[in-house]
Amino acid sequence: MEENMKNILLIVVLSFIISGGVAMGFELPIEAEEFNLVNGWKIVPGGYFPSQPNLWSLNLIMADENDNSAIATKDIEIPEDGKYNLWVRYESCYGFNSIFKIAILQNKKIVSEQIFGRKDDKKYFPFGKGYTVQNAWYWHNTDFVYQGMSAELKKGKATIVISKDKNEKPAAKRVLDLVYLTDDLSIVPGNDWNWRGKNEPPIISRFKKPLYVRISCIDGLATVQITTSLYLIGYYKGPWDTYSALKDTLVDKLKRGAVLSAGQSTGWQKIMVSSVMSPEINFTKKGDGKVFVEIAVEKSENIVKKIELTDPEQSVSVIVGIGKKKYEEGLLGNYKALTVEEILQKQKNILDEYKVSGNPAKKLLIAFGMTRQYLKEQFELALACGANAAAYSSHPEIFGTNPVLKGFDTSSGALTAQNWHMTKECYSGDFSKLEERYKKLADDTEKTIGRKIPYRIKLIEESGPPKFETLMTYDGLKQQYIDYLKSEGLTLEQVEKDPDMSFYHQHRFRALVFAKLNATATKLIEKYFPEGTRTNSGSFYPSTGSAPTLERGDDPFLLFRERGVTEFSSEISWGHGGTPDYISPQTQSYEAALARALCKYYNCPMGSYLIADGNRGYTGDYVELASYPMYAQDFRWLHYYYFGWIMECTFIGCPDVMKGIKRVSYTIGKVEDDLINSKLVPAKIAIGWSSSTDIWDLSIKPDDERLPGNCVYPQERQNLYLLLRHLQYPCDILSEEDLIEGYLKNYDVFILAGDHLKPEAAEALRKWVEQGGTLISVAGGGLLNHYNKPLDTLKDVFGIKSSVMEKKALALRPKLELIHAKPLDSVTFENINGKRVSFDIFGYRQNFEVSNGKILARYKNGEIACVENNYGKGRAIIMGFLPGPSYLKPAIPLKPFGRGGIDELTNFIPTNFSKDVASVMKNFLSNVRSPVVCSENLVEVILRKTDDGYVIPMINYSGRELSNVTVKLSTEDFNEIKSVESVFSKCKFKKTSDAVEITVNRISKFDCLKIKK
Repeated sequence: MEENMKNILLIVVLSFIISGGVAMGFELPIEAEEFNLVNGWKIVPGGYFPSQPNLWSLNLIMADENDNSAIATKDIEIPEDGKYNLWVRYESCYGFNSIFKIAILQNKKIVSEQIFGRKDDKKYFPFGKGYTVQNAWYWHNTDFVYQGMSAELKKGKATIVISKDKNEKPAAKRVLDLVYLTDDLSIVPGNDWNWRGKNEPPIISRFKKPLYVRISCIDGLATVQITTSLYLIGYYKGPWDTYSALKDTLVDKLKRGAVLSAGQSTGWQKIMVSSVMSPEINFTKKGDGKVFVEIAVEKSENIVKKIELTDPEQSVSVIVGIGKKKYEEGLLGNYKALTVEEILQKQKNILDEYKVSGNPAKKLLIAFGMTRQYLKEQFELALACGANAAAYSSHPEIFGTNPVLKGFDTSSGALTAQNWHMTKECYSGDFSKLEERYKKLADDTEKTIGRKIPYRIKLIEESGPPKFETLMTYDGLKQQYIDYLKSEGLTLEQVEKDPDMSFYHQHRFRALVFAKLNATATKLIEKYFPEGTRTNSGSFYPSTGSAPTLERGDDPFLLFRERGVTEFSSEISWGHGGTPDYISPQTQSYEAALARALCKYYNCPMGSYLIADGNRGYTGDYVELASYPMYAQDFRWLHYYYFGWIMECTFIGCPDVMKGIKRVSYTIGKVEDDLINSKLVPAKIAIGWSSSTDIWDLSIKPDDERLPGNCVYPQERQNLYLLLRHLQYPCDILSEEDLIEGYLKNYDVFILAGDHLKPEAAEALRKWVEQGGTLISVAGGGLLNHYNKPLDTLKDVFGIKSSVMEKKALALRPKLELIHAKPLDSVTFENINGKRVSFDIFGYRQNFEVSNGKILARYKNGEIACVENNYGKGRAIIMGFLPGPSYLKPAIPLKPFGRGGIDELTNFIPTNFSKDVASVMKNFLSNVRSPVVCSENLVEVILRKTDDGYVIPMINYSGRELSNVTVKLSTEDFNEIKSVESVFSKCKFKKTSDAVEITVNRISKFDCLKIKK
């Protein structure tokens, strides 16, 4: 083994801190990429989770997931005989093995060795979980972890060998960050998030890079305050150091009057910065003198930036490249260091050079969050991206009576008053302080911009009500609960005698109190802000399967029914960046259907976040594709989050994302008039959303609070929506209360996803089927009431006597639990359009005893799995399984779920769905005719009616460009159609006996057909 160390960087920090004559330790931090990569390993900028909020030091080394040999070595010097601990930090993916070995050799003999990376090993998770076996957690399903080993070592030379060969299935790549050797046996990794200034995590904080600064005073008297922090430090803040410049030194604390005189310099001074992220260094001049700043990396000869500070209190921030390739490539490009202004200008130049045909959107809003600092540069970059609106704030430079920054829509503004109303006083009915605060916000805003305009005001930031027990301690809330029960025909004494009744009403009351609290806040805002002002639901997160719907206690339907907010917004799109329930960009179409369902009560407008943070794994293509189904379904604005803020949640360093947003703006710009001047044709199929089921989902607790909880039915609603859209059926969502209130009359088919229903809702379904409706249910069938007691109302409708339900899963998120799930059983249909169809089922299994229903399918053991029944003029089908997981399972490969990384699932768009499951559902819906159908199941066509024809947006989720795509329009007035135009391609059409058939030459991601009568 070679011992040539010339080209190997060895960072040895041998610190003898003398306290009572005792030396306090040896440490050797080694970057993984400093090893001699003999074979099989390569240096990479990131692995499966190369994004925020994960931290890793500089770059990584990676070896494949297979059994091929890989070896990396590092020669080191051991200072003294003794016992040492070695810690290795690497990526661990839930459900996958990434097995490797570390050996320490002295005198060519193995002194110590250990195997790492087995999926069932206990590991140290440094983001708050500590020592544990990895599980399918709510969030972070690939994480950096630490594992350690001990060795008795002799003074002198030693070699660390990292090797890998045989892996175990399921197998993931080996991705290593660092190795840390120490004789301080008390050191454990700690929490890498818990980083506040000097409060540092014990191991990763020891990995640093040297920078050098030299401050020279050219004339006059001055000093410079230097503050070092980290770009994108985000939620954990990271290290934060401050220095001041004096002659021949930098000092932590500056004495009054101490300055540099003309001709004086600090000389080159070394500053150690953390290697987990590119440093941001702020230089603020104090005094009237002129100052020259120089920055060098690793050695003083390697100067990367020179800055002149002339104005009093002038402040400049610089991002310095230290080799963190993942972030620096997009942020700095070919430069070694840039000021924030230079970064913004560089990105603007890239966007200006990126040509997209047409004009940006003007009426449908593309909104960015911008900060006051660097506002002009941010604004100009925003225009280059195709943005036309501001989010969160209304700067006078843009919204004032004499704006200096022009090009945005300023007919309305955006503000945030998020969670101001969520106080004990407000819950107790005292809104006086809140009212004063809202009035001040309104007055201050009007004064700042010099005029009155309506606002979109964010009301909710990732919050729900306090726990029921907490609410009961607030003044007046117990009486409110008693009054609520009275309105339900109950007394407190009755309810407290029945634990199930109490469980239901406590959760229902909690959600109702939250909705009413928001409603009061909304009325107060309307009192002080101009007409047209809307409060929106901001960052609320109605579950798409990431967690139980009522995890935070907020019921989305109650919130909107009580007029808690007057505009829709959500953070569902965060799911793409970190929760494996998020199936594909088409999940945003599901959000659009949910938004319509919530907004119908008061005709609320719709907008939303469309999170576009490339630092959290998003790509430009993904963001672009996710935008189209929202704009195509009546969203009037999308907020792409911060892009100019140089710290935390920003995509300033992601030109790819900005290009994607520019494509959206210029695409939507071509069709926005068509979208605004048309109306969505109502669907005839609705998916059920049962609040009773949502409440009882909370009764089943996971073994570990870090797990997502019981979220199978929320996921199934999303699954069903995508299945129906792939079958070319538009669909809506109806709540339990919607059934009671008669909304069913507008639909031909209702799909029930839940096991609990209010008796009134079940009765509404029964009558509707009797009058001719088609009811289709997945496992559950609404056979339990809201008090978790048997409910027989729908048994006759389904044609069954009884059923037995097994629930074997709490979560079946498609990109995590489902890919690892083993079949619970299989189901066989003997006759689906003349064919025998079988497929595996997952999670839930319900079997039936039939009364007068027809058996459609059986399980492997012969038990009944699916029943059809004619009831009155209608029809009902109940499946004893969940079709959603069976439909999705073949479409998603067994790969790790990371966050925008290498060969993992966050950006994977599934396409190969189960044709068998689709054929069964298609058979169930054979008597339902969709007014518009595309020949490609993964092209979503959305029918919108105009005064003189139709507009049909087309969104292609297939992941490839398609040719000769046929769209069949079979509306009653199809014979009146005179012309068809494709906005982005060419097309031709012909009339048949029952439809107009349109052939579109080509579709990439989006097209739009304009049809005239």
